[in-house]
Amino acid sequence: VFEQEGWHYELDTPGGDMSLKGVVFNEMKGVYSQPDSVYYRTVQQALFPDNTYVHDSGGDPSQIPSLTFEQFKDFHARYYSPSNARFWLYGDDDPVRRLELLDEYLSEFDRVEVDSSVRTQPLFKEPRRVVSYYAASGGSEAASASADAAGGEVGGEAAAASDEEDGEYAEEDAEEGDSKAFVGLNWVLSDEELNVETQLSLGFLNYLMLGTTASPLYKALIDSGLGDAIIGGGMDDELKQPIFGVGLKGVEPEDAEKVDSLILSKLSELAESGFSASAIEAAVNTIEFALRENNTGSSPRGLSLMLRSVVAWIYDRDPVQTLQWEGAL
Repeated sequence: VFEQEGWHYELDTPGGDMSLKGVVFNEMKGVYSQPDSVYYRTVQQALFPDNTYVHDSGGDPSQIPSLTFEQFKDFHARYYSPSNARFWLYGDDDPVRRLELLDEYLSEFDRVEVDSSVRTQPLFKEPRRVVSYYAASGGSEAASASADAAGGEVGGEAAAASDEEDGEYAEEDAEEGDSKAFVGLNWVLSDEELNVETQLSLGFLNYLMLGTTASPLYKALIDSGLGDAIIGGGMDDELKQPIFGVGLKGVEPEDAEKVDSLILSKLSELAESGFSASAIEAAVNTIEFALRENNTGSSPRGLSLMLRSVVAWIYDRDPVQTLQWEGAL
């Protein structure tokens, strides 16, 4: 298992050079070669420097070869225990029989105390600027410059970002003209748990700003001609603390400050003007329909419900609350 999930040496021919191999090691080398992955990893590490999110869950390929077998075993023994597991059962079969089946396996283990909690990231007192790098096409290395993101009200009360909240701006540009910059502004929105009503409010606000090609923030960024495509995606509430991020990729390095200013000015404008009644009604109707329809496509419905539930469950929050949206709506 260690050789596959960790790393090992391989010698292809007698007298040849040994090479480092490993399934996860090779996968992560591929991930680290993708500019989009570099951008999102840089953002997450910058926004959460003081908790586990600063680490790459898949592993940094430059650090994986330093992992020892003893460290591997210790980590597995500490966290990979039924005491650190959540069990989700879906269907109309007998729940007592389900518990009996679980007990056949779990009875072989002793309960242990496992601390897998994620520390709450304190909000920054002021914006921060981030610099990162990625491999440009043609083998050249691309440098990343950065600018800051100001605090202040963002899009209304529900998504207000005070001067103490996190602002991150990551830009990546190539030394040669072959690759361009990634420019984004990102905020951690809260250091406290959000109730379902606030989560829905932020979801509506996110849809109003970025949900369609005609949404004002989306349209302002695309129509500016400063970049090729939107990055960031807006609201992300799957981490312990919700974040909001948006930007452009394919930006000329000299236009980075323009993207920064455009995002902040548009957010300030929307905070002042709000949204039309028709736009709000359309957003509510769209999101309510999606919630009620619960169309999971080819994915099993039970799996979809589990994934929605586990977003709260793994942080020791009520696993059912995320599914009980109707009253909050």
